[in-house]
Amino acid sequence: MIDWELLRMTVAFNSFITVLNFLLIYWIYRRLTHAKVKFLLPGVLVLLEVLFINSSSTINLPFLDPLLLVIIASVYQKELPLKERLFFSVLSSVFVDIFSRFSAFYILSSYFSKDITSINHDALWLTMTYLLVIPFYFCVEYTITFDSRMYHSIVTQRNPYYWRILQCLSVSMIAYYIVVYGLLLLQELRLWPSAEITRQILVCTYGLIFLYLLSTLGKSAHKNIQDKMASEQARRVTNIEHYGNRMEQLYQEILVFEDEYKEMLEQLKKSCDSGDIDKIRATYQKLVGKNIDYYSSSHFELGRLVTIENSTLKSILSAKILEAEEKGIVISTEFPDVIKDTPMSNLDLAIVISILFDNAIEAAQRAVHPMIRMAFFKNFDSHLFIISNTTAEESINTSSIFELGMSSKGDDRGFGLSNVSQILDDYPMAMLSTSSSHFEFTQKLELLSSVV
Repeated sequence: MIDWELLRMTVAFNSFITVLNFLLIYWIYRRLTHAKVKFLLPGVLVLLEVLFINSSSTINLPFLDPLLLVIIASVYQKELPLKERLFFSVLSSVFVDIFSRFSAFYILSSYFSKDITSINHDALWLTMTYLLVIPFYFCVEYTITFDSRMYHSIVTQRNPYYWRILQCLSVSMIAYYIVVYGLLLLQELRLWPSAEITRQILVCTYGLIFLYLLSTLGKSAHKNIQDKMASEQARRVTNIEHYGNRMEQLYQEILVFEDEYKEMLEQLKKSCDSGDIDKIRATYQKLVGKNIDYYSSSHFELGRLVTIENSTLKSILSAKILEAEEKGIVISTEFPDVIKDTPMSNLDLAIVISILFDNAIEAAQRAVHPMIRMAFFKNFDSHLFIISNTTAEESINTSSIFELGMSSKGDDRGFGLSNVSQILDDYPMAMLSTSSSHFEFTQKLELLSSVV
């Protein structure tokens, strides 16, 4: 006869532990990847997991939680490569598994004299093993600081040594899962009497290896980021120096022009006094025609940056304007308003504008008539940055250019726009719109002062 009360308690126990375990893994995954995921899909998936586990009468399904995270990431984080989704899904699951078992084996058992069997069959004690994962995670996060941005730093750095460590960590996590659950299966089948002791040793040993590998990767990524920041700072100083030198050069040219202009005006006055129309026309052509092309070109576009009081932004814009001019691209700029502070951090805004400008330069170079138009101004309670460039194609498909590896410039070259998308995800007040038609590609970045 079926004991319905016992069955209900078993189902409730399994369901509670399953949900708690998944929520912890899901929470760590979100912190690692900075994901912004709606709760509906995770809620539906964990409900299906509960139904599956209760129907199969087992809770030891090691790869089920990582699989659910990969499904969630495939819906809400399409810009991430599959390898990265898998890595952080497994990393989150292994972290919870290691430290929940460590809490049971070495904390609750030692300080409260509880054996593993009683802990595994007591909802309160088992809950404590999972809740202790949270302070462990905060300690690791504070001391190691390894997340998706650090991962990107290592991947882009391509250092063979750290790349091997990353691969070693990936393989070791999968191996840990297979071994620890294999030992658990052998213990349940009573095929290995010392399986529990072996699992304790494995959890402690691999836990140390796991933390060491994470720490090594975190230090490498941190150093790489610091080096990049130092390089960017040096480049920023160089850009400002170039801007200052160029402005000084323009000032000298204006002084020369002023002297020449005064002299030519005097000549024009004498011609007018003489009443000789041919002489007046010749003097006028000499006065105006000599300089009209030079002073109506993009030669003085840098001078318009005087309204940009944000030094980081001014440095980036001046460097990109000079780069475009050196590559034979016609530049047209508009900075009618004083720009000092924006709703976005200076570093992130500089990175976004730099990427957009780099793409505009590269695309304009391939156009029949290379040209870039740019404007940065205030519009009521928002800041608008608009950049457009001529293109070789009449129109470009803009539906997938923000996916990692996708670009109008060819396969595996669209990492810049993917980075833009990831940066803007942290700013709900930022809106980027893209359009392409009639051999012109335009991107408009709007930064709202506040979000309703």
